[in-house]
Amino acid sequence: METDRAGEKVLRMRLSMILIGMACVGAAAASSSGHAPVPNVGRDADSLVVVTWNVEWFGHAGYPPANDALQIINVAEVLRATRADVYALQEIASEGAFHQLLTMLGSPYVGILSSSGSPQRLAFVYNADVLRGVQVLDREFTPHSHSFANRLPLILHGKPGVGDQEVPWTFITVHMKAFFDADSRARRALAAVALKEYTDSRVARSRLVVLGDFNDDFTYSIGGGESPYASLLLDTIRYYVPTATLSVANGYTYCGNADCTSGSVIDHVLTGRNLEPYVSGIERMENLLSTVPAFVSTTSDHLPLRVAFHLARSHGPPAAGIGRQAIVMGPPFPHPFGARLTVPIEVASSGWMDLAAIDLLGRTQSLLNATLWLEAGGHHVTVDTRHLAPGPRVLCAIIMSERTCRTVVKVR
Repeated sequence: METDRAGEKVLRMRLSMILIGMACVGAAAASSSGHAPVPNVGRDADSLVVVTWNVEWFGHAGYPPANDALQIINVAEVLRATRADVYALQEIASEGAFHQLLTMLGSPYVGILSSSGSPQRLAFVYNADVLRGVQVLDREFTPHSHSFANRLPLILHGKPGVGDQEVPWTFITVHMKAFFDADSRARRALAAVALKEYTDSRVARSRLVVLGDFNDDFTYSIGGGESPYASLLLDTIRYYVPTATLSVANGYTYCGNADCTSGSVIDHVLTGRNLEPYVSGIERMENLLSTVPAFVSTTSDHLPLRVAFHLARSHGPPAAGIGRQAIVMGPPFPHPFGARLTVPIEVASSGWMDLAAIDLLGRTQSLLNATLWLEAGGHHVTVDTRHLAPGPRVLCAIIMSERTCRTVVKVR
């Protein structure tokens, strides 16, 4: 396999990707989706907003959705409404449709399409007024092409004009091997090893965001057994998985039916642990099921995920998170833990809290004899964990339908 990594000029010759900055917005006005516009999502001026979305055979005439023109219009509307700075897209099946999408979005958005993975290619669309000094790589994982289903991860480096502008960011979008036969799961596991080897040495030097369609869950495999991504989930020193809360809540990202009441959590966002204080929430954009008619059949069978990083220009990351989240969990201690575990909890308003531990098979055990009343403010909740078997857990605190989760490991 080709592993040559010569200079930038050679690399660019090897990349058969599109790099387009289009200022034309006329095409958006020329067509109409026939429904009310998708409402804009609110955002903070000091945030960097990132979206990942599998756009289901985007622009391919031979696969659903059946009406490609309507799909392109709907996807453009959704991207405009999410008001993100960086979009990671999977399953781009038509260069022409991607051109049309960029034309509809207009300046300052720029699109990058990967050279591998046809007919399901990866792409980034980013705001060139926000992300600067951009560098693109799409051959870093060439030796592992089979493990990645021949869809090599697409890498975008840049410095956002928000917060600390001298700190580089690295975005990596992936579309892992699908299906639940033994070979497919093994290939996902091998891809996870290659991804972790690549990011382990880089996560401390930049702000890392890995996002896309992982075709499996992080907390446990939806085909049964341990997740192929367990090594990433359990490396809590280096990594943080904000989408673990969706796994616990069955916040499906792949829709098995028209209203997404069945499905699976296979789209994820993984960041470096150094970004955890900046994450102001992960949003599964389920409102699209009601604002875009027949969303699943006309637009995509995946819901977009939107994550905002609050990067205040002068006062650093937000404090405990109160005012942005109903409940915030600090690092539990001791960690790893044995017979007892203390969990720092801060709640925005008083309410009944439950504390649960979920193992890699998805089994849930409550750590409280009964729900616990907490007044607004900070608390340290100590629980007896002698009944838990050794091993990794996703620890979740739930109050007033809001939850926050962290990965923990019991050692004895």
